Parts: sequence; structure tokens; C-alpha cells
Amino acid sequence: MASRLMRRLRLVAKAIRDSEMNTEDIRLKMRKRKEEISRRVSIEVARISTYKEKINKIPDKKSFTLQMDYINFGSILYASVIVTAYILERKDELARQKKL
Repeated sequence: MASRLMRRLRLVAKAIRDSEMNTEDIRLKMRKRKEEISRRVSIEVARISTYKEKINKIPDKKSFTLQMDYINFGSILYASVIVTAYILERKDELARQKKL
């Protein structure tokens, strides 16, 4: 999708270079292309989100995704707590060593 649009932009840029368009025509052409790209990207995002909503409406899929999200969040939270505890413990040990 994006590569196709990039190719089109390159072709437009080449056509602009090859032709004898004035700067206002160039700006209009590029603005039109940017609007087209943003519209297509927003359409793709909308399609993807509606597809995800359809998948999530199925009870098994939804509960599975939620479980995986909770598992991932729980793992990250657990790891961050362990790392924080280790850092604080190490900091206390270094402080005790400096006092001695």
C-alpha cells in the first residue's frame, strides 16, 4: 500500500521535473497527492479497526486477547517490580559499604 503510493509520488515528482509547470501548479499537485495519501491511510486504519472489532466480538477470541493482554501486562509489571527491588537493594548495599 505505502510502496505503491510512494511510487506514485515519485512519478508525480518526475513528471513535475520533466514538465514546465510553475511553482503554484507543483504545490497544488503535491497537496492533492498528500490529501489522497492521508485519506487512503485513514481508510486503511478504519478498515483495520473494524476488522479487529469484528474479531473481538467473538467471545473466545475476545477473552483470549484480553487474557494475553493481562498476561503481558502482568509479566511486564512483575519484571519492573523485580528490577526496581534489585536496584533499591543494590543501592542500600552500596550505601552500607560506603558507611563502613
